[in-house]
Amino acid sequence: MAFKAKIIESPVYYTLKRKELFIGLAATIPAGLLASFFEIPVWIVLIVLVIYILLILILKNNQQEIKNISDLKMIEIDADYIKLKSVNNEIIDSFDLTKTEKIMLNKDFGMPQESIADIVQEMKGKPKQNFIIIERNEQFQKFDFLVDSYYMLKQLDKIIEQWQQRGIEVLWV
Repeated sequence: MAFKAKIIESPVYYTLKRKELFIGLAATIPAGLLASFFEIPVWIVLIVLVIYILLILILKNNQQEIKNISDLKMIEIDADYIKLKSVNNEIIDSFDLTKTEKIMLNKDFGMPQESIADIVQEMKGKPKQNFIIIERNEQFQKFDFLVDSYYMLKQLDKIIEQWQQRGIEVLWV
């Protein structure tokens, strides 16, 4: 049993996701106008169509930037180890959790943009951030990650239970 997620190494990721929300919202306006093009002069329809295409191209470019940032590394967590892996599934780094004194997790970890409230918070510049911090020898290591399924959330819950049963201190921050 293992939890797997994409690593977020750059805070630029959150800026790009916020930008994506605004561009997506802005693209709905010309799309709505195009849906009622029978009532609008042809020249306005053409202008709106060009604006819509430009917004879609900007959105596509933004999504490519997000992919370039978030598809570089994966984190794999099980009861004993945290492993950082490359896109090719090669282990880059490994952290032995049996030697860990404390594990800290954000108390509201979950799927991004799961609810309207999450979307509003992200638009305000306060995105949902999932992270785990491990403490070993009074040193802290933080990993931000992107949860992409409810199945992975359940896996993480099971792993947290195993840590607690083994006596590892788990704090919610």
